[in-house]
Amino acid sequence: MNVANTLKLLGAFPLLYRSFEAPKSEHENCWIFRCADGWFELLWELSVAIEAAARSEGRTETDWPFAIKVNEKNGTLRFHLDNYSNTMWHLTIDADELSSQICEQCGAPGTIHHRTWLEALCVPCSQLPE
Repeated sequence: MNVANTLKLLGAFPLLYRSFEAPKSEHENCWIFRCADGWFELLWELSVAIEAAARSEGRTETDWPFAIKVNEKNGTLRFHLDNYSNTMWHLTIDADELSSQICEQCGAPGTIHHRTWLEALCVPCSQLPE
């Protein structure tokens, strides 16, 4: 994910992403979120939902859930949480399933394509060189 989107997520959800370190410069290879920018909105919505669940459960800063790893695997989003509830776990599973229908490059509707590896892509992005 690009630096601008990374900083938006880190800034909006500092407790959820407290184990992640912000990029030091715009030129730093930003591998905090190991996925492309097409899933930015999905990550934003998932972050909002996880934090809403935490608030409804009466979580405090000391027992707030936090992301330990966010990546793409086999064409879907993998969102790994610590200190999570069953509700939050189901939110991550739902996001994983939904991600297979969203182009990970541009955010348009997509499907899983097998190129060098499995990727969730729209038709135009699937035709771009790898």
